[in-house]
Amino acid sequence: MSGDKNFDRSTLERALAELGRRAFAAGRTVEIVVYGGSGLVLTLNRQINTGDVDAVFEGNRELLQKFCAGMG
Repeated sequence: MSGDKNFDRSTLERALAELGRRAFAAGRTVEIVVYGGSGLVLTLNRQINTGDVDAVFEGNRELLQKFCAGMG
């Protein structure tokens, strides 16, 4: 993903899809709830960006960190 930390809808959707692919490949399910600016970017039909991703997830923190490794 982009190193500039400027997340638009397309970037967020690609990142979340990639997390899903990595979880599926590992035979795991990851549930993530996205809040704040990222939630607005994903739900509003506007060209807006956010500088970070506010999210809550249940389960194994180390597993999610492994799935995210190398994505940034």
